[in-house]
Amino acid sequence: MAHEYDAELVAQGIKTLLEVEMEDALDAVEAVWVTNGDAVTLPDVVTWHFGFKPTVLEMDSDAFPFVSVFDTGANPTEKRADWGFQEEQFPVMIDYFVVGTTEENCAKVCSRYAQAIRAILQAERVIEGYHQVNWKPQVAISEMIRHGVTTESDLLVSAAAAVNYIQGGRVSVLMEGG
Repeated sequence: MAHEYDAELVAQGIKTLLEVEMEDALDAVEAVWVTNGDAVTLPDVVTWHFGFKPTVLEMDSDAFPFVSVFDTGANPTEKRADWGFQEEQFPVMIDYFVVGTTEENCAKVCSRYAQAIRAILQAERVIEGYHQVNWKPQVAISEMIRHGVTTESDLLVSAAAAVNYIQGGRVSVLMEGG
């Protein structure tokens, strides 16, 4: 029996792909920027998560970088479908958050994480039997905010060493097949 709802399967496949390839992709992006004269160390992912995590900003800084992958549903394509067969599109979101001791470092790490994630996706058009619709998945980067190094940090009164910066990004991957 064919799968009736493959969105989670596809999202899990993307998460696995990222887990396997991320360290090498981050190293490759670092190398590009060393050549460009703007070296920044890109830390490996500390926390992997499946699903949306609404409490991510409450986590201690040592839990970052954080990467989460989740499906957001399924949409039938508008192509003619025969009864019993119809292609679908699955939007899959890759949310990631990084921390840095300075605003500039945090911003660069956040942007370069998007570069690494895109490179991984571009190397694998088909995942779990579904293909990516866009060669360049959409990237959205959030505004940066101050973040307590631990949950006990008070952003108003803590010493500078107890406060850093956090920024997130979202890579939206549209998968299609059926």
